[in-house]
Amino acid sequence: MISVEPAADSKDQNGRAVFSVLVGLLAATFLFGGASRGDVQSLALLRPMSAIILVVALFLALRQAWKRQWQPVALGLGVVLLTVVHLVPLAPSLWQGLPGRETIVDVFTATGQPLPWLPVSVAPLTTWNAFFALMGPMAALLLALALPDRYLPTLLKILLAIGLVSALVGLFQSIGPSNGPFYFYRITNNGTAVGLFSNRNHQAIFLATLFPMLAAFAAMSEGRPNRVRAQRVLAVAVGAFLVPLLLVTGSRAGLLLGVVGLFSCLWVYRAPSSEKKAVVPVKDRRRMAMVMAMVGGVGLLGLLTVLAARAPAFQRLVEMDTNEDLRLRALPTIWDATWSYFPVGSGIGSFVEAYNIVEPQALLSPNYLNHAHNDVLEVAMVGGLPAMILMLLFALMAALASWRLVRAKLRAKRSVFDQRDRAIIIGRAGLVAMMILAIASIADYPLRTPSLAVAMMVFVAFVVSGWRAASSPPPAT
Repeated sequence: MISVEPAADSKDQNGRAVFSVLVGLLAATFLFGGASRGDVQSLALLRPMSAIILVVALFLALRQAWKRQWQPVALGLGVVLLTVVHLVPLAPSLWQGLPGRETIVDVFTATGQPLPWLPVSVAPLTTWNAFFALMGPMAALLLALALPDRYLPTLLKILLAIGLVSALVGLFQSIGPSNGPFYFYRITNNGTAVGLFSNRNHQAIFLATLFPMLAAFAAMSEGRPNRVRAQRVLAVAVGAFLVPLLLVTGSRAGLLLGVVGLFSCLWVYRAPSSEKKAVVPVKDRRRMAMVMAMVGGVGLLGLLTVLAARAPAFQRLVEMDTNEDLRLRALPTIWDATWSYFPVGSGIGSFVEAYNIVEPQALLSPNYLNHAHNDVLEVAMVGGLPAMILMLLFALMAALASWRLVRAKLRAKRSVFDQRDRAIIIGRAGLVAMMILAIASIADYPLRTPSLAVAMMVFVAFVVSGWRAASSPPPAT
């Protein structure tokens, strides 16, 4: 008789190893990768760590991730390949004929220098930075896709814990001095609740993704009735705590996406249909009353925080600062630049330099435009037609996943959720979080932040798990 225990034990050990490495990557990225700038000092620690973890992920997770769902892996490899192609040196006879390179040719001609070999990118150094920035998200994608489904609920709780830490840091920032010790980045939105990030919009967007995660956390509660009720009340309490902290970030986009996240809970959360409505003992009712009092206290604390900070998000709903005016005025120029560099693009990561080439005199100011604040348009500008195709493929996969998860039905009669039901619930939460980040990218650049890019890869893995589970019908019993 052949024993299969060693093989099963080996798989379990590999699952634990993948989970441990992924958690380490999440912790390191949220600790050191809360800013989108390429000159942040903490990247000197994060980039080598991401490189090491990527090598580990290639050995531990690549085969399993590809076998489980090859499409997201292929899409990620396509992004990496496009970045590499933009770094390959070309002969002068090739690159000078590319669209948008006329100014570069004129500079060399005016200075009497021969045309050198140059890559597609008009700013190779920033393209190299973009290439290195892809290491963390690629490692997270491989590890998360290779992770067995039984680890996903724990991974969801870890993301919630990270979000709660960021929210608490934001609370200390909102009640402390504007240049206090809880601001971790030199260039940041001082005086607002940015949490573990340098940008208030990114903190608000991340908090918005936590609402569907909390709904999934509450739906998957199991055990004794007291424990189930406590977990659901905890989810409500954390949600109540996050709402005012979302307001004091001062982010209008985050405020609107927070509303999306809250309403999505109605779709994500599902209670067991056969749950018994037994009479709650007096002792348990007293405990529940105490818990609800704590929830009310948390809500009151949040309200006081909003009043103390004067809810800058509401103030900014009717105000427009100089930087926002510049972004809106620059959009037509960026649109024209997209087609002037089409179809090859200006080079991944080269927005600042490529925009400076075409920037009109009327838009010159002491401030520079670090991003288009419309990542869809910026990706099209720097990546050209290949990047547009990759975005369309991602949108198509997201649409197919949405269709399947919307139509998925949970088991009809259940006292607790089985593995298939859990995967569908987590997939729905991941889909909403992924869509929040995608919608935010229309008016911002959240995925340029390493921590949110890594979180996005985890959300993709959640969706894949739900996609696979929804492909099979629920059990008859």
